[in-house]
Amino acid sequence: MELKADRDFIYYGVDVAKAYAKFNVNNRFEQQPLELVFSYPFLDNVVLYQLDNDHLKQVGRIGLRSGQKPKQRAWSISFLAPRKENTTYFLVFDKILGKPKATDVTLYASNVYRKVSGLQTTIIGNYFGFAILSILFAFFIFGLTKDSVFIGYGVYIISLSIMIGSYLGYANSFLGAHQQDTARIVFAIFVELSTVIFVLFAQQLLQAKKYLPKLKKTLEIVIVVAVVVFKGIIPLIEESLAPIQLAFFMKMWYSTILFLISAVFVEVIVYLRHNRKIGSYFVLSYLFMILGSVLVVLYQSIGWIKVTFYGLSHILFASAIEIIFLSITMALIAGKIYQDRNALANKLL
Repeated sequence: MELKADRDFIYYGVDVAKAYAKFNVNNRFEQQPLELVFSYPFLDNVVLYQLDNDHLKQVGRIGLRSGQKPKQRAWSISFLAPRKENTTYFLVFDKILGKPKATDVTLYASNVYRKVSGLQTTIIGNYFGFAILSILFAFFIFGLTKDSVFIGYGVYIISLSIMIGSYLGYANSFLGAHQQDTARIVFAIFVELSTVIFVLFAQQLLQAKKYLPKLKKTLEIVIVVAVVVFKGIIPLIEESLAPIQLAFFMKMWYSTILFLISAVFVEVIVYLRHNRKIGSYFVLSYLFMILGSVLVVLYQSIGWIKVTFYGLSHILFASAIEIIFLSITMALIAGKIYQDRNALANKLL
């Protein structure tokens, strides 16, 4: 498969096990160092070849199964562009059948990439700094109120932060060269874990037990069944399944997630009737969570849309806005608890 002219990122679908992209580098100057940077951290195996006198010469190799470790957070291949030449290169991708992949591939001069990487580090640092403050706030307010909704909030932000960190490539950085495939497992676990925790946390915040007890019970049953089937049984038989069967189970998993998210939406609508102010801020955080999830599916699983800013995935920015509105929601809940307790104390007096 070649990179299509109408798409500025590389996507290869369920039935593809090997794909390639061809590009030319026209270097008008002296020999200079370049960096070929990949946005997706869970690439299986990617090899860069240079066409030299009708022969392919390997320039670099990256990926979870390459036996290499990323030099920084993101996978990149360093190479020298021949002086004052137009050189042809081929990127050859290997991947697992049944699982689609998408990645941006950006070519930088090495000095430019250092500046871009510094900007990315600043943005990421601000994100995790705010996430840590939110977690500390959650546990501090729980200590004062003993309301378990703040524990749910803190645990959700922790799982979300680990998921975002994995997607940004930090799991790869912490693992050894021959342990890189574990990074994909870490990400997969925390994608699903953060979704389940969010749904359970939303049940508490939206008081589903009070307003929609039957729906709450249904959601809990669906979560248990989905975890047993998709995370217990399917991984055990995955190697014996055909790509079309794996694709079917992926769609079933996405359908389950869609059901859980839709059910939370129903709970939000009901909750808004009883507490419009708190519910409104939760709706905003909820919408950005959905936006981030949908764009990931459109990008990674279908290849419809490119969603990176400053070389960083959209999910980082959507998650940051989600945490901001969610923190405002929790601050309002803390204020309401304080007011209710003061009112009760005055009534008792």
